[in-house]
Amino acid sequence: VVAICCTNTFSKFLEPDNEGAARQDNITHGCFRKGRIEEALPEESLTMGTKTRLVYLLAAMMSHSCYPNAEQSIHGLSDNLLFVLRATRLIKCGEQIEISYTEILATTINRQFNLLTSKLFVCQCTRCVDPTDLGSYASALKCTICMKKTPAKIGYILSCPSNTDQWQCKKCKSKFSTVNIQNLVFKIHEELEKVIDNPLMSVEDMEKNL
Repeated sequence: VVAICCTNTFSKFLEPDNEGAARQDNITHGCFRKGRIEEALPEESLTMGTKTRLVYLLAAMMSHSCYPNAEQSIHGLSDNLLFVLRATRLIKCGEQIEISYTEILATTINRQFNLLTSKLFVCQCTRCVDPTDLGSYASALKCTICMKKTPAKIGYILSCPSNTDQWQCKKCKSKFSTVNIQNLVFKIHEELEKVIDNPLMSVEDMEKNL
């Protein structure tokens, strides 16, 4: 109920922007007429770089998972903005088809933050509730305590399912607050974004940052 209320509250922000938005008569025309989508859009919206909002009614019903069993892609205007859905792993009969609403390679903290701020829910999929990220340790951090005491054997800091306010090293059992871990992860993400967005950064420079 909270998510529904919040969605309705912020629905005004989902309206098309004035710049590059299709006229109302064109929107109605595009919804009900079969054929080429270009015919339903004003000529100025067909230029390169124009943002367009589309609604695929059946695709909009698919649920989210950070361990999705399908992925979607949208073709260009030459293919009439065809929506294509492909299975990424075996889907059993009766199993729900799920896609990812967020960046699938992001850490659990980053994924959940993005979903909470943009989709207004906290993901509880099998990947998010597993501290090891389904055995990939993609969201784990190297323990700074182990680095000082036993550099040759460094443990991983993982979230504690029994205590959401705490993270713990799997090896030395040192405990860290979730707030401190979140701040560190966000800082690392910010630094990586700067590196990725820098066109002058070489592969060697990127490796140094890692």
